Amino acid sequence: MTRDAELGPLDAQLPDPRGSAIPKSALNSFKSLEYLQRYALDTLNLATILLLKQSSMDIPYAIEKAMPFVSCIVTPLYQQVDPQELGEARRHLSVAEEYCKRIMKRYAYSQLTKQKIDNIASRLVWEYPSHSFVIDLDEARQMGIHASLMDEERAKLCYNLIKSVDGCFGFISSDGKPKGKTGVSPKSVVTKKNRKIKKG
Repeated sequence: MTRDAELGPLDAQLPDPRGSAIPKSALNSFKSLEYLQRYALDTLNLATILLLKQSSMDIPYAIEKAMPFVSCIVTPLYQQVDPQELGEARRHLSVAEEYCKRIMKRYAYSQLTKQKIDNIASRLVWEYPSHSFVIDLDEARQMGIHASLMDEERAKLCYNLIKSVDGCFGFISSDGKPKGKTGVSPKSVVTKKNRKIKKG
């Protein structure tokens, strides 16, 4: 890896049920659930402290009285969680995690213990907040990934390669029409190729 290089979490991407062309992270449902759990506990804590300050209740009784109040606030939020969607996302993430473990065991990480491999795979799948979270060289090393700093000569070659193909990405859209920097028609490319084949 160069100093500018980055990896990302092992995050399965799912079709957006709302019809958006941009896929959504399978982690979204779980991160939302984690937030609801923290929100419920924080609300219960605040409600209990408020009752303790404004009355002579003991802690168990204050918690008991605070719970219906918290339930009224949190229940409508939990009702918006789709169990089927949550289960599907969980399966996709489990598949990603299992493939990660198998590949690591089979190839460059075969010398690691099962626990170490499980820890790395679990961290890549579950412990980062979003698909775009940057895992740089130091983070990768700290996690246990076999990463090393690329020498300057190879780094320069990589930068030149990226620069040379910058205009090629996405020059044909999903509907087959040309787009992007090149402006090359897909039909003209095919025609030229066919001509060369016929001449040969």
